[in-house]
Amino acid sequence: MFHSREKRIFAILLSFFLGLAVLNFSACSDTPQETVSQTSSVSENPTLSAASETVSSNLETQPPQFTIATLSLGENLSVDYPQISASDYDEVNSFLRQTVEEVVQTDLSEQASEVSADLAGEVTYWDGRILCFVLEGMWNVSSAAHPTALWIPILMDLESRSLVSLADLLPLETSFFTSFRQAYQEQIVLGLEERLQTDLSQEADTLQQLLVDSTDEVIRRDLSQTALESGRTFHGFLTENGVGISVALPHALGDHFEVYVVEKP
Repeated sequence: MFHSREKRIFAILLSFFLGLAVLNFSACSDTPQETVSQTSSVSENPTLSAASETVSSNLETQPPQFTIATLSLGENLSVDYPQISASDYDEVNSFLRQTVEEVVQTDLSEQASEVSADLAGEVTYWDGRILCFVLEGMWNVSSAAHPTALWIPILMDLESRSLVSLADLLPLETSFFTSFRQAYQEQIVLGLEERLQTDLSQEADTLQQLLVDSTDEVIRRDLSQTALESGRTFHGFLTENGVGISVALPHALGDHFEVYVVEKP
């Protein structure tokens, strides 16, 4: 009889503890779980950040997009350039057209009738205020021994309707020139070999000497000039990823080469 009673007590206790376990499990299941979200942290490019702090207008909406218009400056001379495809931008588009014509005329030392060229325009940077685009193509003068490859970057402030230089947008300090020289040394030979599909090991010293002969002050002077000032060796421009400098080269080496300075934090 006693043995049977122990069994009943044991059964009751077992049921009790099993019930507690079920309740505890149910309570745990109903507790909201913490959601762990991973956010990708994109580090700002310090060079572009400096430009943004100086010139960007912090737009809440996306800047308007561009279409391509064609400007004819002669029977055999045409230039494709960007126009803003949005209403109320007539004055800006007029400024763009006038600027392109002035820049091309600046590089046009010969009469237009002696020049044949088709220049394509490409936007490389646009933040709603500062616009950078490039005119690229072959420039052929009838009396010249060979055509010239042009690569003309144009920086402008569309809010003030004015041309600007890279020096207007960025602090050209010692660290910038150090970054540029390092990027030049890393990119110039390999980049030209890839573009020209030829071995340039014999020209490597000449290419490196070009930068050695150019002091920081010479580079700063060139980068302080706008697209209307010709005769420069170094031309600054902006991209979405950083800063670029187009370097004028002898024709045998392609006439120009673009060095991209993307400073990492």
